Amino acid sequence: MARSSSADRLNPTDATLWQIQRDPLLRTTIVGLALLDQRPAWDALTASVERAIERLPRLRQRVVDAPLGLGRPHWSNTQVELRHHLLHTEIDDASDLRSLLDIVGRLASDELDLSRPLWELHLIDDPTGTSAALVFKLSHTLTDGVGGMGLLRIFDDHATPQAPAPSLPPATPPARATAVSAELLAAAANAGRHPLDATSNVLSLIGSAVHLMAPAGPPLSTLMTGRGSQRWAGTTEVPLDRLRAAAHRAGGTLNDVFVTIAIAALHDYHLHHGQAAEAFRVTMPVDTRRRSDDAGGNQWAPARLILRPSAAAHPFDALHEYRSTISKAIHEPAIPFIQPIAAAVQQLPDDWTISIIANMVKGSDLVLTNVPGLKEPLTIAGAAITRFYPFAPTGGAAVNIGLVSHLETACVGFTVDTDAVSEPERLVALFDERVGDFLRRRRAPRPRATAVHRQIDSPPYQRLSALDTSFLRMESPSTPMHMGGLFIIDGHRLLDRSGRLDIETIRRRHIEARLATTQRLRRRLSELPLGLGRPAWVDDPHFDIANHVHRQTLAAPGGRAQLFEVCEHLQMVALDRHRAMFDLTFFDGLDPEEFGPGAIAMIDRVHHALLDGMSGLEMVQVIFDPVGVPAIEVDLGDDHLEVRQPPSPLRLAADTLIDRMGDPVAVSREV
Repeated sequence: MARSSSADRLNPTDATLWQIQRDPLLRTTIVGLALLDQRPAWDALTASVERAIERLPRLRQRVVDAPLGLGRPHWSNTQVELRHHLLHTEIDDASDLRSLLDIVGRLASDELDLSRPLWELHLIDDPTGTSAALVFKLSHTLTDGVGGMGLLRIFDDHATPQAPAPSLPPATPPARATAVSAELLAAAANAGRHPLDATSNVLSLIGSAVHLMAPAGPPLSTLMTGRGSQRWAGTTEVPLDRLRAAAHRAGGTLNDVFVTIAIAALHDYHLHHGQAAEAFRVTMPVDTRRRSDDAGGNQWAPARLILRPSAAAHPFDALHEYRSTISKAIHEPAIPFIQPIAAAVQQLPDDWTISIIANMVKGSDLVLTNVPGLKEPLTIAGAAITRFYPFAPTGGAAVNIGLVSHLETACVGFTVDTDAVSEPERLVALFDERVGDFLRRRRAPRPRATAVHRQIDSPPYQRLSALDTSFLRMESPSTPMHMGGLFIIDGHRLLDRSGRLDIETIRRRHIEARLATTQRLRRRLSELPLGLGRPAWVDDPHFDIANHVHRQTLAAPGGRAQLFEVCEHLQMVALDRHRAMFDLTFFDGLDPEEFGPGAIAMIDRVHHALLDGMSGLEMVQVIFDPVGVPAIEVDLGDDHLEVRQPPSPLRLAADTLIDRMGDPVAVSREV
């Protein structure tokens, strides 16, 4: 046998998935159901599959274990016998979705032939030929969900032909290797300037890796306790535009809505059986794929969460409870390093590797997967795909609920372990009920207030996390590390009689009044002497809203060119670290013909060390009111917010050293 090259070896995640499928409970089979608008001709379908095999070498390769298990398995070219991979099944009525789903469940339960290329394509039709479907079945070793959608496009009749290639690029392409090297060099350079910060970052990464690989513990559900190898498949769907609108009203993302509905439905299922679930162990794949990565292979990391059914009366409030938990999980410092971590695990004996991975995932109650799907129509052998439903492996959990967007529809697939869930149809029905409830909801009118007073009972300072500190250390005059956005606003209510922005009203009544509800936007940075640790956020006793909310008049003629020019200039100017690290600039003088009468613009800037993309919505919610909801009117009193004198840098340094001596690993993991 020819010796395999590094380009042929499975990447560490692929190799791990290959090993763990020896456990029937961890079988990694992915199934996708594509409904078609007509039955494709068998000869045309065969030709389409043959072209796909030529375009993607992985489809004609099988996995070969390393001799004596010494090293990672590798891909090996083999002769593809289509009769084992392209199969035809005829049923009484191919338009009956339940009949199709029963076939999907059987295919998800049966193991692939691991001695052949790890995929199958099943054409299912009926004697009339009026209805048909395609079922894609492949091993998770071949690719993940995001990569699977890329593979699906290869079968498209209009896919751009590609010349055959002997193998795929290495699992770690040069672009990624270069990026990692640059990151390591930057970290090494920073270590000399901030040695304690560097040590803290390393400890944080080690702690995160231990947390990521630690055994999950038993399932938290007392109802869904059984585990077996048989799978049941179910579906539902939701119009994407309605789901996005609901996410916008709630102040979250489509994924936030998906998680909120799934947890509520699972809780309802427990209540239906007379049990109250206190919490669920949830696994969510985090996509780590970069643009330079190939469609094949696995580029993801498992985010593990404990989500508790919310006691909030309004689902929008439940959504925000889950957002913070999800944000923390997906920002684990070890997530970007999942491949080298998996490679380290691969050095252990096979039985140990399987045991470690099994203990990581077997304790899950629920797996949630959300994958961007097809945005444009796709045809295979002349038949157009009208719907595409995902059925991802349970990975030791009781159920996997997957969402794939197909054109303007959110297609949801349920892969259920029948030993764990005795009434899967009921679970799907409860999910549908929760979807309907969420789509009908509107945020209740926000209360008006005549005065605001809030006692701050949190610590007098908050030390930055290792990740947030890294954003500060990476900043340079040519590389500002703040985020920004450009908003076009109907400004009729914000203009004075002369048509200019009433900036004082904007500052005092619309911005400063709302800052009473969020502490972090009124804090400034405090560095420790000699770089003896990570800096801290402290209350700014001299906070002045005028330093953060500005007005400018756009240069004539006030069109997009002038607006984009000033936006580009602002984004290249670093924020002042001696003040709260955000600002808002409002612009009048916009061309009414281009933007509409009374239009104004706003450019916001906030440092990445202060807010990330998800929590950045907090700032948007401070500034804006939901559509159709009366604006908050607040009259600030003389004593509206308690601001404490910040601790001195020496006090912060002393506290840091005491904490490090007491529990250095715990301190390095603090958020």
